[in-house]
Amino acid sequence: MSLIASALLLKGGSMLLNALGNAKGGKTKQVTDVLSSVIDAVQGKREDQQLNAVAQSIENLTGEERKALAEIERDIKQINTQREQNKYQYNIAMHGQQQ
Repeated sequence: MSLIASALLLKGGSMLLNALGNAKGGKTKQVTDVLSSVIDAVQGKREDQQLNAVAQSIENLTGEERKALAEIERDIKQINTQREQNKYQYNIAMHGQQQ
């Protein structure tokens, strides 16, 4: 579970985490601050090292922090879905203009 969450967080990146934390505040902000710091610290390292470092940080979260993390993961998944929809709609529009 932690590796899946780690991959999702790494893909989202620290800027997205910070934006979510700033928007929600409270415990979510605390969690995003910790995780974005870890993500920034592991940039440039091998992917397995990045995943393991983020997974270790997730393992160290308290129960309440894990609840906040679940919300963060949900939000990132929604953002990723919206990005894919936007990209798909853009491609359809561009294809229509070319015809």
